Amino acid sequence: EYREKAPQLEQLVFRPGTVLGAETDNQITALFEGPIILGIRGSDTPFVFIWDHDVVSCLLLGITTDRTGIYNLAGDGVVTMRQIAGIVGRPYLPLPVWSVRGGLFLLRKVGLTPYGPEQVDFLRYRPVLSNRRLKEEFGYRPEKTSLETFHFYLEARRRRAGGLRRGGEAAGVPGKDGCPSAAETR
Repeated sequence: EYREKAPQLEQLVFRPGTVLGAETDNQITALFEGPIILGIRGSDTPFVFIWDHDVVSCLLLGITTDRTGIYNLAGDGVVTMRQIAGIVGRPYLPLPVWSVRGGLFLLRKVGLTPYGPEQVDFLRYRPVLSNRRLKEEFGYRPEKTSLETFHFYLEARRRRAGGLRRGGEAAGVPGKDGCPSAAETR
């Protein structure tokens, strides 16, 4: 709205993918911690991760230069829920949309979760952000890919907490889908 009312104002807008770092703990990371990684049947549920240090670097570059525009903050590539299950060494269970909606409705109704059926589309239709303009026009190349960012998060989480909350030392274990271990992505 401000751009339309005052076009002389120059703006820098960042649209980040899922930000992960050594200390990240939120509703997204909770999806990766259960004994089973749940998915939604018919959806790859792709995640585009960006390392929190890359976000800070972009902010600093934006503050210290005269760059303007709108840029997606994302590491190269995507990581699907099925790949995440393979990486953390857990079974992947894709459920029908109707069962996930119904389950969330009931769980919220009895007070077991703050999330409801409206969350399903957030997982079904994940935005896959292109970082082409970030690299070519803004002049920043993320230090980590989406996969490297995810492995970094897992390794930091394992060091900090002795493993994922409910899963032990699964980080870095290659899965049946051939996802590389953390050591193989360095």
